[in-house]
Amino acid sequence: MAALIALADRARNSSYRAAMRVAPLRVVLLDRQRRLTALSAVSLIIATALALREPIASLFFGAALLGVPHLISGARHVGVRRKLSALTRWCAGGAFAVGLAVVCGIGGEWAWPALISLMGLGALREARGRPLMSLGVASLTATMALVPLVSILAVSHLHALSSVAWVAKASRQRGLTVWPLVAGAGLLTALALAGIFDPLMSETPWVPERAFQSILDELQLSGAGAGPVWLKRTVFIYALGQSLHYAVWLRLMPEVDRTTPNPKPFAIQLASLREDLGRWFWPALTIAAIAAPAMLLGQGAARQLYFTLSFFHVGLEAAGLLAPTRIGRGPQ
Repeated sequence: MAALIALADRARNSSYRAAMRVAPLRVVLLDRQRRLTALSAVSLIIATALALREPIASLFFGAALLGVPHLISGARHVGVRRKLSALTRWCAGGAFAVGLAVVCGIGGEWAWPALISLMGLGALREARGRPLMSLGVASLTATMALVPLVSILAVSHLHALSSVAWVAKASRQRGLTVWPLVAGAGLLTALALAGIFDPLMSETPWVPERAFQSILDELQLSGAGAGPVWLKRTVFIYALGQSLHYAVWLRLMPEVDRTTPNPKPFAIQLASLREDLGRWFWPALTIAAIAAPAMLLGQGAARQLYFTLSFFHVGLEAAGLLAPTRIGRGPQ
Protein backbone atom coordinates (compact mmCIF):
# COMPACT_ATOMS: atom_id res chain seq x y z
CA MET A 1 0.00 0.00 0.00
CA ALA A 2 2.86 2.39 0.79
CA ALA A 3 4.14 2.08 -2.79
CA LEU A 4 0.70 2.87 -4.20
CA ILE A 5 0.33 5.89 -1.94
CA ALA A 6 3.77 7.14 -2.95
CA LEU A 7 2.85 6.71 -6.63
CA ALA A 8 -0.42 8.60 -6.09
CA ASP A 9 1.44 11.42 -4.33
CA ARG A 10 3.91 11.72 -7.22
CA ALA A 11 1.04 11.92 -9.70
CA ARG A 12 -0.72 14.45 -7.49
CA ASN A 13 2.39 16.63 -7.25
CA SER A 14 2.89 16.56 -11.02
CA SER A 15 -0.74 17.53 -11.63
CA TYR A 16 -0.54 20.26 -9.02
CA ARG A 17 2.59 21.77 -10.56
CA ALA A 18 0.98 21.73 -14.01
CA ALA A 19 -2.20 23.37 -12.69
CA MET A 20 -0.21 26.07 -10.93
CA ARG A 21 1.16 27.21 -14.30
CA VAL A 22 -2.39 28.21 -15.35
CA ALA A 23 -3.17 31.59 -13.79
CA PRO A 24 -6.96 31.09 -13.18
CA LEU A 25 -6.34 27.67 -11.61
CA ARG A 26 -3.51 29.03 -9.48
CA VAL A 27 -5.83 31.71 -8.05
CA VAL A 28 -8.31 29.01 -7.03
CA LEU A 29 -5.82 26.46 -5.73
CA LEU A 30 -4.00 28.88 -3.44
CA ASP A 31 -7.11 30.01 -1.54
CA ARG A 32 -9.32 27.64 0.49
CA GLN A 33 -12.47 29.77 0.12
CA ARG A 34 -12.06 29.87 -3.64
CA ARG A 35 -11.44 26.12 -3.66
CA LEU A 36 -14.64 25.54 -1.70
CA THR A 37 -16.62 27.77 -4.04
CA ALA A 38 -15.22 26.00 -7.09
CA LEU A 39 -15.78 22.55 -5.59
CA SER A 40 -19.37 23.47 -4.68
CA ALA A 41 -20.08 24.71 -8.20
CA VAL A 42 -18.50 21.66 -9.87
CA SER A 43 -20.40 19.32 -7.54
CA LEU A 44 -23.68 21.00 -8.46
CA ILE A 45 -23.00 20.85 -12.19
CA ILE A 46 -22.04 17.16 -12.17
CA ALA A 47 -24.89 16.17 -9.83
CA THR A 48 -27.46 18.06 -11.93
CA ALA A 49 -26.26 16.56 -15.22
CA LEU A 50 -26.35 13.03 -13.82
CA ALA A 51 -29.75 13.47 -12.17
CA LEU A 52 -31.25 14.83 -15.41
CA ARG A 53 -29.82 12.35 -17.90
CA GLU A 54 -28.79 9.23 -15.97
CA PRO A 55 -30.33 9.34 -12.48
CA ILE A 56 -30.37 5.56 -12.06
CA ALA A 57 -26.74 5.19 -13.12
CA SER A 58 -25.75 7.87 -10.59
CA LEU A 59 -27.64 6.05 -7.83
CA PHE A 60 -26.21 2.65 -8.79
CA PHE A 61 -22.55 3.63 -9.19
CA GLY A 62 -22.75 6.20 -6.38
CA ALA A 63 -23.81 3.62 -3.80
CA ALA A 64 -21.37 1.01 -5.11
CA LEU A 65 -18.26 3.18 -5.30
CA LEU A 66 -18.93 5.93 -2.76
CA GLY A 67 -21.45 4.45 -0.33
CA VAL A 68 -19.16 2.82 2.24
CA PRO A 69 -16.40 5.49 1.92
CA HIS A 70 -18.97 8.22 2.62
CA LEU A 71 -20.19 6.31 5.70
CA ILE A 72 -16.61 6.13 6.98
CA SER A 73 -16.00 9.82 6.31
CA GLY A 74 -19.33 10.84 7.84
CA ALA A 75 -18.72 8.81 11.00
CA ARG A 76 -15.22 10.30 11.21
CA HIS A 77 -16.24 13.94 10.86
CA VAL A 78 -19.38 13.63 13.02
CA GLY A 79 -18.55 11.00 15.61
CA VAL A 80 -14.76 11.33 15.97
CA ARG A 81 -13.82 14.90 15.13
CA ARG A 82 -16.82 16.31 17.01
CA LYS A 83 -17.73 15.39 20.56
CA LEU A 84 -21.09 13.69 20.78
CA SER A 85 -22.60 12.26 23.94
CA ALA A 86 -22.21 8.59 24.84
CA LEU A 87 -25.99 8.17 24.56
CA THR A 88 -25.95 9.44 20.97
CA ARG A 89 -23.21 6.97 20.08
CA TRP A 90 -25.11 4.12 21.74
CA CYS A 91 -28.23 5.11 19.77
CA ALA A 92 -26.23 4.90 16.53
CA GLY A 93 -24.95 1.48 17.59
CA GLY A 94 -28.50 0.42 18.42
CA ALA A 95 -29.70 1.53 14.99
CA PHE A 96 -26.96 -0.60 13.40
CA ALA A 97 -28.10 -3.54 15.54
CA VAL A 98 -31.70 -3.09 14.34
CA GLY A 99 -30.48 -3.09 10.74
CA LEU A 100 -28.50 -6.26 11.45
CA ALA A 101 -31.61 -7.88 12.92
CA VAL A 102 -33.53 -7.07 9.74
CA VAL A 103 -30.72 -8.56 7.62
CA CYS A 104 -30.83 -11.72 9.74
CA GLY A 105 -34.57 -12.06 9.16
CA ILE A 106 -35.69 -11.28 12.69
CA GLY A 107 -36.82 -7.73 11.99
CA GLY A 108 -40.52 -7.03 11.66
CA GLU A 109 -42.99 -4.19 11.93
CA TRP A 110 -41.12 -3.05 15.03
CA ALA A 111 -37.91 -2.27 13.11
CA TRP A 112 -38.80 1.10 11.58
CA PRO A 113 -40.38 2.56 14.77
CA ALA A 114 -37.31 1.33 16.66
CA LEU A 115 -34.96 3.05 14.19
CA ILE A 116 -36.94 6.28 14.36
CA SER A 117 -37.02 6.17 18.17
CA LEU A 118 -33.26 5.64 18.39
CA MET A 119 -32.59 8.48 15.93
CA GLY A 120 -34.95 10.74 17.86
CA LEU A 121 -33.39 9.86 21.20
CA GLY A 122 -29.90 10.71 19.94
CA ALA A 123 -31.14 14.01 18.50
CA LEU A 124 -32.94 14.84 21.76
CA ARG A 125 -29.74 14.25 23.71
CA GLU A 126 -27.81 16.69 21.52
CA ALA A 127 -30.64 19.25 21.65
CA ARG A 128 -30.55 19.30 25.47
CA GLY A 129 -30.95 22.68 27.14
CA ARG A 130 -32.95 24.07 24.21
CA PRO A 131 -36.64 23.49 25.04
CA LEU A 132 -38.16 24.52 21.71
CA MET A 133 -35.74 22.41 19.71
CA SER A 134 -36.27 19.44 22.02
CA LEU A 135 -40.03 19.77 21.70
CA GLY A 136 -39.74 19.88 17.92
CA VAL A 137 -37.54 16.78 17.84
CA ALA A 138 -39.86 14.85 20.17
CA SER A 139 -42.95 15.80 18.14
CA LEU A 140 -41.30 14.90 14.83
CA THR A 141 -40.06 11.56 16.20
CA ALA A 142 -43.52 10.59 17.48
CA THR A 143 -45.15 11.56 14.18
CA MET A 144 -42.63 9.65 12.07
CA ALA A 145 -43.03 6.52 14.18
CA LEU A 146 -46.80 6.59 13.53
CA VAL A 147 -46.64 7.11 9.75
CA PRO A 148 -43.79 4.87 8.55
CA LEU A 149 -44.38 5.20 4.79
CA VAL A 150 -44.41 9.00 4.85
CA SER A 151 -41.44 9.13 7.21
CA ILE A 152 -39.35 6.78 5.03
CA LEU A 153 -40.08 9.04 2.05
CA ALA A 154 -39.13 12.13 4.07
CA VAL A 155 -35.93 10.59 5.42
CA SER A 156 -34.82 9.44 1.94
CA HIS A 157 -34.93 13.05 0.72
CA LEU A 158 -34.14 15.13 3.79
CA HIS A 159 -31.15 13.05 4.83
CA ALA A 160 -29.38 13.67 1.53
CA LEU A 161 -30.10 17.39 1.59
CA SER A 162 -29.30 17.75 5.31
CA SER A 163 -25.65 17.17 4.44
CA VAL A 164 -25.75 20.59 2.75
CA ALA A 165 -26.76 22.07 6.11
CA TRP A 166 -23.92 20.12 7.74
CA VAL A 167 -21.19 21.55 5.54
CA ALA A 168 -22.73 25.04 5.75
CA LYS A 169 -22.60 24.88 9.55
CA ALA A 170 -19.05 23.53 9.61
CA SER A 171 -17.91 26.17 7.11
CA ARG A 172 -19.37 29.00 9.17
CA GLN A 173 -17.38 27.78 12.18
CA ARG A 174 -14.16 28.36 10.25
CA GLY A 175 -15.21 31.66 8.70
CA LEU A 176 -15.84 30.02 5.32
CA THR A 177 -18.92 29.67 3.15
CA VAL A 178 -20.35 27.19 0.64
CA TRP A 179 -23.05 29.52 -0.68
CA PRO A 180 -23.12 28.05 -4.24
CA LEU A 181 -24.00 24.66 -2.79
CA VAL A 182 -26.70 25.98 -0.44
CA ALA A 183 -28.28 28.33 -2.97
CA GLY A 184 -27.92 25.89 -5.85
CA ALA A 185 -29.44 22.91 -4.03
CA GLY A 186 -32.45 24.98 -2.97
CA LEU A 187 -32.94 26.54 -6.41
CA LEU A 188 -32.60 23.26 -8.31
CA THR A 189 -35.09 21.53 -6.00
CA ALA A 190 -37.62 24.36 -6.47
CA LEU A 191 -37.20 24.34 -10.25
CA ALA A 192 -37.64 20.57 -10.39
CA LEU A 193 -40.82 20.72 -8.32
CA ALA A 194 -42.16 23.43 -10.63
CA GLY A 195 -41.58 21.19 -13.65
CA ILE A 196 -38.97 23.42 -15.30
CA PHE A 197 -36.65 20.45 -15.89
CA ASP A 198 -39.29 18.05 -17.24
CA PRO A 199 -38.30 18.49 -20.93
CA LEU A 200 -34.64 17.86 -20.07
CA MET A 201 -35.17 14.61 -18.18
CA SER A 202 -34.20 11.40 -19.94
CA GLU A 203 -37.10 9.24 -21.08
CA THR A 204 -35.00 6.06 -21.18
CA PRO A 205 -32.29 6.21 -18.50
CA TRP A 206 -29.93 3.26 -18.20
CA VAL A 207 -31.03 0.61 -15.68
CA PRO A 208 -28.61 -2.07 -14.39
CA GLU A 209 -30.22 -5.46 -15.00
CA ARG A 210 -28.44 -7.17 -12.12
CA ALA A 211 -29.70 -4.74 -9.51
CA PHE A 212 -33.07 -3.96 -11.07
CA GLN A 213 -35.23 -4.88 -8.07
CA SER A 214 -33.00 -3.03 -5.62
CA ILE A 215 -33.07 0.10 -7.82
CA LEU A 216 -36.86 -0.20 -8.23
CA ASP A 217 -37.35 -0.42 -4.47
CA GLU A 218 -35.14 2.63 -3.97
CA LEU A 219 -36.99 4.69 -6.57
CA GLN A 220 -40.37 3.73 -5.15
CA LEU A 221 -39.18 4.85 -1.72
CA SER A 222 -38.05 8.19 -3.14
CA GLY A 223 -41.45 8.87 -4.70
CA ALA A 224 -43.97 6.66 -2.92
CA GLY A 225 -47.46 7.06 -4.37
CA ALA A 226 -46.40 9.61 -7.01
CA GLY A 227 -47.73 9.54 -10.55
CA PRO A 228 -45.40 9.26 -13.57
CA VAL A 229 -44.66 13.00 -13.83
CA TRP A 230 -44.09 13.54 -10.13
CA LEU A 231 -42.11 10.30 -9.89
CA LYS A 232 -39.63 11.65 -12.46
CA ARG A 233 -39.31 14.87 -10.48
CA THR A 234 -38.82 13.14 -7.15
CA VAL A 235 -36.27 10.77 -8.67
CA PHE A 236 -34.35 13.79 -10.01
CA ILE A 237 -34.39 15.45 -6.57
CA TYR A 238 -33.40 12.20 -4.88
CA ALA A 239 -30.53 11.50 -7.30
CA LEU A 240 -29.37 15.12 -7.03
CA GLY A 241 -29.42 14.94 -3.23
CA GLN A 242 -27.53 11.65 -3.13
CA SER A 243 -24.77 12.98 -5.39
CA LEU A 244 -24.42 16.15 -3.31
CA HIS A 245 -24.45 14.01 -0.16
CA TYR A 246 -21.44 12.04 -1.37
CA ALA A 247 -19.68 15.24 -2.46
CA VAL A 248 -20.17 16.79 0.98
CA TRP A 249 -18.75 13.92 3.00
CA LEU A 250 -15.98 12.84 0.64
CA ARG A 251 -14.68 16.19 -0.61
CA LEU A 252 -16.22 19.30 0.92
CA MET A 253 -16.18 18.32 4.61
CA PRO A 254 -12.53 17.18 4.47
CA GLU A 255 -11.69 20.54 2.87
CA VAL A 256 -13.59 22.47 5.55
CA ASP A 257 -12.47 20.39 8.53
CA ARG A 258 -8.78 20.53 7.76
CA THR A 259 -7.06 22.87 10.23
CA THR A 260 -4.37 23.79 7.70
CA PRO A 261 -5.35 25.97 4.73
CA ASN A 262 -3.73 23.76 2.09
CA PRO A 263 -4.24 20.06 1.25
CA LYS A 264 -1.70 17.55 2.51
CA PRO A 265 -0.08 14.63 0.62
CA PHE A 266 -2.06 11.40 0.50
CA ALA A 267 0.40 9.72 2.86
CA ILE A 268 -0.28 12.32 5.57
CA GLN A 269 -4.04 12.17 4.94
CA LEU A 270 -4.00 8.38 5.29
CA ALA A 271 -2.00 8.61 8.51
CA SER A 272 -4.54 11.10 9.87
CA LEU A 273 -7.41 8.78 8.93
CA ARG A 274 -5.67 5.90 10.68
CA GLU A 275 -5.21 8.00 13.81
CA ASP A 276 -8.87 8.98 13.83
CA LEU A 277 -10.27 5.49 13.21
CA GLY A 278 -7.83 3.63 15.47
CA ARG A 279 -8.59 -0.09 15.60
CA TRP A 280 -11.44 0.39 13.10
CA PHE A 281 -9.04 1.54 10.36
CA TRP A 282 -8.31 -1.81 8.70
CA PRO A 283 -11.85 -3.23 9.09
CA ALA A 284 -13.24 -0.04 7.53
CA LEU A 285 -10.85 -0.23 4.57
CA THR A 286 -11.55 -3.93 4.12
CA ILE A 287 -15.32 -3.42 4.07
CA ALA A 288 -14.97 -0.54 1.59
CA ALA A 289 -12.82 -2.72 -0.69
CA ILE A 290 -15.31 -5.61 -0.57
CA ALA A 291 -18.46 -3.50 -0.87
CA ALA A 292 -17.64 -1.93 -4.25
CA PRO A 293 -17.30 -5.13 -6.32
CA ALA A 294 -20.12 -6.78 -4.37
CA MET A 295 -22.56 -4.00 -5.28
CA LEU A 296 -21.28 -3.64 -8.84
CA LEU A 297 -21.38 -7.35 -9.66
CA GLY A 298 -24.08 -8.62 -7.32
CA GLN A 299 -27.76 -9.12 -8.00
CA GLY A 300 -28.91 -6.35 -5.71
CA ALA A 301 -28.58 -8.24 -2.44
CA ALA A 302 -25.39 -6.35 -1.56
CA ARG A 303 -27.15 -3.03 -2.21
CA GLN A 304 -30.04 -4.05 0.03
CA LEU A 305 -27.56 -5.08 2.72
CA TYR A 306 -25.77 -1.74 2.45
CA PHE A 307 -28.95 0.33 2.73
CA THR A 308 -30.34 -1.72 5.62
CA LEU A 309 -27.15 -1.48 7.68
CA SER A 310 -26.44 2.18 6.87
CA PHE A 311 -29.47 3.69 8.60
CA PHE A 312 -27.38 4.23 11.72
CA HIS A 313 -25.57 7.14 10.09
CA VAL A 314 -28.84 8.99 9.39
CA GLY A 315 -29.45 9.40 13.11
CA LEU A 316 -25.80 10.11 13.83
CA GLU A 317 -25.66 12.97 11.32
CA ALA A 318 -29.03 14.37 12.44
CA ALA A 319 -27.93 14.39 16.07
CA GLY A 320 -24.58 15.94 15.16
CA LEU A 321 -26.35 18.70 13.26
CA LEU A 322 -28.25 19.63 16.42
CA ALA A 323 -25.20 19.41 18.69
CA PRO A 324 -23.64 22.60 20.07
CA THR A 325 -21.17 24.22 17.69
CA ARG A 326 -17.71 22.68 17.96
CA ILE A 327 -14.84 22.87 15.50
CA GLY A 328 -13.33 19.60 14.31
CA ARG A 329 -9.96 18.60 15.68
CA GLY A 330 -6.63 17.54 14.28
CA PRO A 331 -4.80 18.04 11.02
CA GLN A 332 -5.88 16.39 7.83
